[in-house]
Amino acid sequence: MSKRLLIAGAGLRSMETARKIALTRDFSEFALPASPTAARPIVDTVFDWHEVGDAHLRMESNVNIGKIVLRVTG
Repeated sequence: MSKRLLIAGAGLRSMETARKIALTRDFSEFALPASPTAARPIVDTVFDWHEVGDAHLRMESNVNIGKIVLRVTG
C-alpha cells in the first residue's frame, strides 16, 4: 500500500492573504470535524517549571510520545 501513497502539497506563501484565509477556512470545515483529535497535541508529561532539568532529561532520553509541557504556577 505504501507504494501507492501520494502526498501532495501547495505553497501558500505566494498567495494573496484573502486566498490563504479562504483555503484555511475550507480545510477547517472539511477536515477537522472528521477527525476531532487530529488538531490536538498529544501531551506526554507535565512538569512544574522548577523541574525543567527533569523535563530536559526526558526529552534527551527520547522516550516521550507527545509534548513535554512546563507548568508555570503562581
